[in-house]
Amino acid sequence: LVLLVATQNVYMAFMALCTVGMIVSCVLGYCYLVGWALGAGECVAGTIVIGLAVDYVIHLGHMYLEAKHAGFHTRRERSEYAFNTMGATIIAGAMT
Repeated sequence: LVLLVATQNVYMAFMALCTVGMIVSCVLGYCYLVGWALGAGECVAGTIVIGLAVDYVIHLGHMYLEAKHAGFHTRRERSEYAFNTMGATIIAGAMT
């Protein structure tokens, strides 16, 4: 619901929700596969993963939607615009 209000786009909110769900599933699934017990550290890490995943996905989604106002009309142009404007910031945030 928050994603829908933030993006004002049903498709973008759905895709963002799916992407965040897949990121969290991969990270927590990896923890399960290597046999880590779900303790306090894993819970904190899981919460951080969810927060970062939402942050990165929303930033890219927002720039994708804003690309239309900047004069980009095809999906490819809008995707390139989003990655070119937010890509370095997202990668820098992920590395820290």
